[in-house]
Amino acid sequence: MQGAAGLPPLSKIVLGCCDFGSRLDESLSFRLLDMYYDAGGRTLDTARVYASWLPGGESASERTVGRWLTARGRWDAVTVVTKGGHPPLSDMHSPRLSPDELRKDLEESLAALGTGCVDVYLLHRDDPARPVEEIMDTLHAFVKEGKVRALGASNWTPGRIAAANAYAAAADKTPFCLSQIQWSLAVCRPADFGDDTLCCMDEEAYKAYGDMELPVMAFSAQAKGVLSKWLAGERQPDGFIGRVMTAENQARAARLEVVSRQTGYSPAALATAFVTSQEVDGYAVIGVSNEKQLADTLTAADLRLAPETLRYLTAGV
Repeated sequence: MQGAAGLPPLSKIVLGCCDFGSRLDESLSFRLLDMYYDAGGRTLDTARVYASWLPGGESASERTVGRWLTARGRWDAVTVVTKGGHPPLSDMHSPRLSPDELRKDLEESLAALGTGCVDVYLLHRDDPARPVEEIMDTLHAFVKEGKVRALGASNWTPGRIAAANAYAAAADKTPFCLSQIQWSLAVCRPADFGDDTLCCMDEEAYKAYGDMELPVMAFSAQAKGVLSKWLAGERQPDGFIGRVMTAENQARAARLEVVSRQTGYSPAALATAFVTSQEVDGYAVIGVSNEKQLADTLTAADLRLAPETLRYLTAGV
């Protein structure tokens, strides 16, 4: 477990629960949760919106996580991260960060999880047209009411996070202590995911997070497994692989294969460790579909790649 100022303890590898209770039925979801916990994992990532795109899927992830925590009696042993303020799925450019919308999402998340307080609450998107002062005032009220322990932002730019935290410091409000963006060894752009409201790590953002000393939780930390799939011979030029596997990422995949042969760790495990071994305090959210995938990725739980290995993977030097 790792800790950062204002944050509850976090595991370096975070179990993503997006498909739990929907694409992955409750029985399999519980087995994966048990396996992760038994391996020492203590951080779960879910969200109000997860599975809402499926018939009957609304709140399935949060409900499943909550039922598992209750059934196993592990509320005090696990850090739960959930998110609200997601735009309507029909229009990602219609923000939902008004005080009433945020309160509605939080109350529904707490009800679905079956708890009165969530450990870390993230805003799923930003609304640059809305003053950060209003947003932080709303979130601070949740903390003062005892419904949220720590705050974070997902898919916010470092500049907006810095502005929000500057206001929080001046006004004695609760700051953001975590950012969640897309970050992986495979260089990705929002367009690769078909969603220009996402934020992906780049050199400028990396420097900003280092300057702010703000932890980053990486979603799609394996970029949907694209490097592993490429090395296994999957190409799909018209799909996600075709969009992501630029000449740069093909070179990174080749170097990943070299390091995999040298170390004995799988490409998936090494890609996970790429995030968790950085100077920026990084946490990797992993998405798995079965026990074999989870067991493989968890071999990276204590793996820390040396700076020269990180440089080789990214730049070949």
